[in-house]
Amino acid sequence: MGGLLWLALVTAAMAAVSPVAHAQTYPNRPIRMLVPFTSGGGTDILAVIERLNGEIVKALEEPAVLQRLEDYEIFGATPEVFGIFIKAKIDKTAKVIRASGATID
Repeated sequence: MGGLLWLALVTAAMAAVSPVAHAQTYPNRPIRMLVPFTSGGGTDILAVIERLNGEIVKALEEPAVLQRLEDYEIFGATPEVFGIFIKAKIDKTAKVIRASGATID
């Protein structure tokens, strides 16, 4: 028991005479992270696809979008009907784009 008391007294004395330690903000310099994958590789593409999927899901949950999608009864149709629908949409959109004068930069 005496040894424990002596250890406690020595520890308290060292703490009393030691300079106060100041905590540094971490990190105190930029951190360089090395990733073992190339940019634009499969991991980047998957991250982009995941983000796009999340945004599409959020958009599809909005009531206004759901109401507009109810007007289209093609989801259970045949591939041929869907192709006709897409071609009509492309033609309609192309006319609007041409009329606006928009170009691809």
